[in-house]
Amino acid sequence: TALAGTIISKNVISNINYTNVTAAATLHVGIQLKGGGSGSVTKNFITQLSNASTDATAKIIGIEIYSGAWNLYNNVVLLNNNASANAIGVYGIEAQEAVLTNTIYHNTVKIGGSIASGSAASYAFYRGGAGTDNVKNNIFQNLRAGGTGGHYAEFANAGGTYVTNNNYLEVS
Repeated sequence: TALAGTIISKNVISNINYTNVTAAATLHVGIQLKGGGSGSVTKNFITQLSNASTDATAKIIGIEIYSGAWNLYNNVVLLNNNASANAIGVYGIEAQEAVLTNTIYHNTVKIGGSIASGSAASYAFYRGGAGTDNVKNNIFQNLRAGGTGGHYAEFANAGGTYVTNNNYLEVS
């Protein structure tokens, strides 16, 4: 559970691997913001997370905002499932907050790699909550290829208030 005023800054999260190759719906997250609270997540570097699950609902997420009011600034997220071609979802930044406000500025997210088959999608930025999200001046690059799922730079599928400006978006 996060507290008000939480600061998560200048961390390197790298080479963390889920090696369970069964069909388990595992969720592998670099930084997860859950349990309410608020604060800043700044200057973190997240790379080389992998998930060996064969379940279609398994995921890798660089930074997940599940609840609370957060400021995400100047983070770097580089994900490619360590060159594994299994069909799992890859999310650079995932915002699921339903009520509060999040500010997401000046982040760099790059999704790479390929998927051999299956419908798992990938997102540099994914918005699934109905809160307020201000998303500005980010680099969202998704170069993942293969499979039948979509590969998105920026994706929003919820209500609430969504402001997005001056982001660099690229998909392959």
